[in-house]
Amino acid sequence: MAPNRPNAKKAKLATKVAVAYIHPPNYVAPEFMRCLLNLFVRDAYVYPGRIVRPIEYVSSANVSLARNKCVQAFLDHPEKPQWLLFIDADMTFADDILDTLLDAAAGVKKAGVEQPAIIGGLCFGVATVKRDGVEQLNGVQAAAYELFPTIFTQDVDAETTIRWAEYPKTRCSACIPLGLRVC
Repeated sequence: MAPNRPNAKKAKLATKVAVAYIHPPNYVAPEFMRCLLNLFVRDAYVYPGRIVRPIEYVSSANVSLARNKCVQAFLDHPEKPQWLLFIDADMTFADDILDTLLDAAAGVKKAGVEQPAIIGGLCFGVATVKRDGVEQLNGVQAAAYELFPTIFTQDVDAETTIRWAEYPKTRCSACIPLGLRVC
């Protein structure tokens, strides 16, 4: 929804969001920091006070421990935000990501779901192009790459996960969380 619509803006101003991210020791990707700063500046201008103090943890191999600490800090936050925007520190994203995700959550709620447990942004992975198991090379003999959506469902009978090749571009879909990218 556009920020200049009074009812939409009023509802978004009443919403509090904590932003959490985890990064390796002594490093935060410049691309990520640029996106994070753009998010904070835009949100402070359009929806003052919606984003509460960021939650940041440093982690090495045991990233699940740092993620759990971020969630606990969110639950214990004195401003009691309703939402946690969790972003991996190697991601890039648009400065209006909060509007997009909150609008998606509102759409799910209108469809009859009380409140979604998790709304996540779509992340794309990169893989080499293979045909019949053989890596394809481009005109200068470098590997060709393609993007793929990182959306999965679970096949309980086969005890495996299935990566989606296609996905609905205009609505939320149920899938399984294999990891956090943007949630």
